[in-house]
Amino acid sequence: MSRSTRIVALFTPIALPLALLLPAAGTTPAAAQEWDITEPRGDTREISFTTTEGTWMSVDVSPDSRWIVFDLLGHVYRMPAGGGDAENLTAESGLALNIHPVFSPDGSEIAFISDRLGQNNLWIMGADGSDPRAVFTDMDIRAMEPVWTPDGEYVVVRQTSMSGGGLFEYGLFMYHRDGGTGVELVPYSIEMPGWPSVSPDGRYLYFHQFVGTPLPYGGQDSSVGDFQLRRLDFATGEITPITQGRSAQQGRLTSGGAFAPEVSPDGRFLAFGRRIPDGLLEYRGHVFGPRTGLWLRDLESGAERLVMDPVEWDMTQEITRSAPVLPRFTWSSDGTRIHLSQGGGIRVLSVEDGEVSTIPFRAEVRRTISEMAYGERAIPDESFEARFPRWPTASPDGGSIAFESVGRIWVQDASGGEPRRLTPDGFAAGFEYAPAWSPDGSSVAFVTFDWAEGGHLWRIAADGGASPERVSRHAGEYMNPVWSPDGSEIVAAQGSGATARGRALVHNAWHDLVRFPAGGGEAETIVRNVGSAPPLSTYGPGGRIHFAAGNTLVSVNAVGADRREHVRLPPVWEVAVSPDGAHVAFVTVGDVFVAPLPPARSAEAVPTISRVGGSLPVTRVTTDGGLFPRWRGEDVLEFGGGPRYGTHDVRSGETLHSDLRLTLSRNLPEGSVAIANARIITLDDAGVIERGTVVSSGGRISCVGACDASGADHVIDATGRTVIPGWIDVHGHHNRESMQLVPERGFEHAAYLAYGVTTTRDPAASSINTWATKDLVQAGRKIGPRIFATGEILTAGDEPFKADVDTREEADNQAARLQRWGAESVKQYLQPNRRRAQWLVDAGRRRGMVVTSEGGNFDISHNIGLVMDGHAGFEHALVQFPIYSDVSRFLGQAEFQYSPTVVVGGSSPWAEEYFFQREDTWLDEKVRRWLPWRQLIPHARRRMLRPETDYGFAIVAEGLADVIAAGGYGGIGSHGQQHGPASHWETWMYAEALGPLGALEVASMHGAHILGLQGELGSITEGKWADLMVLGSNPLDDIENTLDIELVVKDGIVYDAGTLDRLWPEERPFGPYYWTEPDIMKTDTVSVHRWRPGN
Repeated sequence: MSRSTRIVALFTPIALPLALLLPAAGTTPAAAQEWDITEPRGDTREISFTTTEGTWMSVDVSPDSRWIVFDLLGHVYRMPAGGGDAENLTAESGLALNIHPVFSPDGSEIAFISDRLGQNNLWIMGADGSDPRAVFTDMDIRAMEPVWTPDGEYVVVRQTSMSGGGLFEYGLFMYHRDGGTGVELVPYSIEMPGWPSVSPDGRYLYFHQFVGTPLPYGGQDSSVGDFQLRRLDFATGEITPITQGRSAQQGRLTSGGAFAPEVSPDGRFLAFGRRIPDGLLEYRGHVFGPRTGLWLRDLESGAERLVMDPVEWDMTQEITRSAPVLPRFTWSSDGTRIHLSQGGGIRVLSVEDGEVSTIPFRAEVRRTISEMAYGERAIPDESFEARFPRWPTASPDGGSIAFESVGRIWVQDASGGEPRRLTPDGFAAGFEYAPAWSPDGSSVAFVTFDWAEGGHLWRIAADGGASPERVSRHAGEYMNPVWSPDGSEIVAAQGSGATARGRALVHNAWHDLVRFPAGGGEAETIVRNVGSAPPLSTYGPGGRIHFAAGNTLVSVNAVGADRREHVRLPPVWEVAVSPDGAHVAFVTVGDVFVAPLPPARSAEAVPTISRVGGSLPVTRVTTDGGLFPRWRGEDVLEFGGGPRYGTHDVRSGETLHSDLRLTLSRNLPEGSVAIANARIITLDDAGVIERGTVVSSGGRISCVGACDASGADHVIDATGRTVIPGWIDVHGHHNRESMQLVPERGFEHAAYLAYGVTTTRDPAASSINTWATKDLVQAGRKIGPRIFATGEILTAGDEPFKADVDTREEADNQAARLQRWGAESVKQYLQPNRRRAQWLVDAGRRRGMVVTSEGGNFDISHNIGLVMDGHAGFEHALVQFPIYSDVSRFLGQAEFQYSPTVVVGGSSPWAEEYFFQREDTWLDEKVRRWLPWRQLIPHARRRMLRPETDYGFAIVAEGLADVIAAGGYGGIGSHGQQHGPASHWETWMYAEALGPLGALEVASMHGAHILGLQGELGSITEGKWADLMVLGSNPLDDIENTLDIELVVKDGIVYDAGTLDRLWPEERPFGPYYWTEPDIMKTDTVSVHRWRPGN
């Protein structure tokens, strides 16, 4: 049988109806063009340079060996096989990404992946770049790694469904060249089948599979057998292992691992990648590994041999494995050579003798890219407007509005005016939360909480004329008080007591709904509700108490019995039923919705409420943020969220808003302080001043260098000390624990300040915690760094505090919500297609917000797309390393903000584990003061031991240094892994390439730029805020001296770095470290006979 007849027979069983060969309904090119992703927007920028090296290029050679195609920075280039000037075949595609080109069997066409219609779909163009067309267009399908079948009729791709498993499940699918929805060859699986390669006779498909465990991130090891080779028989569907065997604790069974199989033109050999376990790579003086070699399997004899050492370092340890694990390589048509990219160049391997030659190339890089979503901002002087008042609720007559801000209850006339504090100035039972008016409007109930002493339920006269009366007799974690309709009782949620055992509120496993006599007395438990979020209860008809149990609205009678299920809800935060039981209001996607509530039915017939669709009609009351739904009577729903109070009349449909304007004083010192006789590393044009003085007046720097300190109110002699700017951690997750009851002295925030981090950005922050914390810190009611944040990351799908960005309007809603609540930045997090990502960038750009993104851990083209679309930066390391000058120049010319966050992520083990294995980090006295033992000891004490060369952070640092040298910016990011020390670890790792001074610049000056605060922070410069560290030794001698911190200064206020006791302008102890548990942190040794009589 000839090859052609064999292929016809092979593909006869999957000759599909014409309808299946056409683009899927609803995903036509016309629909995709509603928003043209190829069009640069805003004040566009130009990227222009010539390169002779490229990073992670996929290479293919034409069947006649005359031409080479490769991808570079999201374009497809072609050049003669001997090298020379490369022609850009996709230059007319605007911002589109075009990757993974592969010649058709006759050489007349090129299959490639392009997102020019919004998603990485399969395309075909002429070999000269002419007539590009989509094979399929589907916004839910992301494709990569195309390979032709030998007859040129079909193309096999690796793909993932963005509406299914997303970036952690892949399958292999085959498409006819004329379109269709594709044929499944290997189903979607977390085993991530990839790198398809079709045998020349068309009988088999070779591929690799990941057979390890996805977690822990960076813990995979292909040498133990985490990747294996497989062969699919097209005719039978049978999959045969080519390699097999994985090491286990009992069983040294590894095949050695294998990946990236590429079958030879005669079908006899299989080229593949494998690590050389003890082989190392050197780059700019850094040594890392294990390195990767290219191996050859003789499919007849089974023999294997190493044919090229090294090739590019593989990505088998990368988190998502969404990119090819090696740059795509190809055989020459006669089977004598393999073409591949390595070390920034295009290499040709002679298979027989192992000789490697280089094909020189020269490529012009030209892109017009979108305006960056970025803006400069200022830190307010003297006073600021509270951005996130909480629990606003009006009196029964609607004349007054009570709300909480900065840990106090305030009352404002509904017609406007200056809010007044409801509780007396001397009332200091802890922060005050969650006001609730009595039915007659004469009293307000609220709760207090102190993380060291616990909290209570209180009531106070609505006119504030008397001291509050304590309703609860025993301290507890009380929340969400609600009055009974007759005003005789108050129901509240009570946590399980996590804080009484040194944990945070988010760790409460359950809450009880408890009832108190309104005049005070013992609590009576009504019902227990499992979950860490304190439930909001509301009274309905017949005195029934309604609350959300998970995402189901339930009710019980007054004694907690006769439980009924009413409706299933979308992912919700709070739920409130109207007094007549006719309506239910709820918070989802960060907004308030209301729906009719039918009578309760059997559990099998419970209706479903959805944001869109569902069993019942739903009204979206807010589009730019809404929280705290409460009912004032049967018809009026009230809500808040940000500096606004709103009402919605369910009968008339009218929605009204009024502003909550609370002006608060900044926590700034009066007078001046001088730090004299110190070495000053200014990080500005003054450079390093070997002996000088820094003077701060009113919180800002008033003099640097040769200053007269005699007029200062306080002088600190810093002889022998070094002063550096306070640090700015731009990727610190530390707003997770408090479940709305933000502590005055909490480790999540204080630990950063104790380690010299005076400003943070949390790019995945809980709105219910973050914005209130930001106000508290500014007002001096909480000790910690100044806080900037994105709020919730904007991913696909609906969640309680963010929406699926399925329209441009919704993207605008989400940006508006976050900005109104307090965000200066937005984090676009792996939106499932490029249109959605661009919508978010556009929404942020129009508001002057910084739009950052989740990057690094993907195909290099994905990250280039983020740059071109106008994202200001991304977090996490570029996993393809080393990166070469093409990538660093592209990012540099765009002035991109690159925060590698090498303490986690990347394509090597998480670097925090390097420090865990290097020293006993959990025994450090200062760390043990600032971190609860549960967040310190378990993961640091039992640690992985690896060769230090397994850690790739020095190579990532070199890439960061190149980006900075080309005009970009870097940032440190502790990721919330080990609050405090991790910011220093980040800085130390960057010093591997940048040197101590360059690393200090990244930790301060660059961080200020990333936040748009370069005029306010980042250097020791007159006029900037006095954020400083006083070190006992010089970090320019040894960067690890940054941990030798004696004093921390923020806004001119001086703290002891070990204890955070305030030293100036007045002395004030930090207070109890309530999270510490000395009994479990013992390090002594006791005899087993300790309790024997006489001992």
